[in-house]
Amino acid sequence: SESSKRTIMPLKYVPLDCAFMTYECNQRCNYCYLKYWSKFQKNSKVIPFDTVAKFFLELKNNGVNTIHLTGGEPLTLPYISELLLFLRRNGFCVSITTNMGLMTDALAKIIKTVHIDNIRVSLNGYKERHNSIVDVPGAFENALRWIVYFKNNGTRVFVNYVVTNRN
Repeated sequence: SESSKRTIMPLKYVPLDCAFMTYECNQRCNYCYLKYWSKFQKNSKVIPFDTVAKFFLELKNNGVNTIHLTGGEPLTLPYISELLLFLRRNGFCVSITTNMGLMTDALAKIIKTVHIDNIRVSLNGYKERHNSIVDVPGAFENALRWIVYFKNNGTRVFVNYVVTNRN
């Protein structure tokens, strides 16, 4: 038959984008599915860095070259700086989705140093609307500050926007 003559491409030749997940988050967006998973947040444990590193190397050995870090909020990972450096040292293209609420000068410097491919920032409206949706006063202003910083330093920045009945 025709289907039996097709050649199946080995996994190592298929471009993949892998997302690393965490249930932890510093904001409480009123639309987020994670609020329904609060029992996981309360009992979640951080996967040790060595385990994560081994997993990503396994992906690399199987042809994965693009990693997109998301969550929850990936900046809650206690080893986020080490992870970003590890991924770039091992040849991954790296992007991240963040609300910028946990961004620091030190982490921004590392992101600039490793030449992260892009940052996707979650915004849900303008100023008070966004702050109300995420339940964090000043969150919009903080995110905007970091968006401007990264754009001015040559990092591609995208804005994620979830349409809800509140925005």
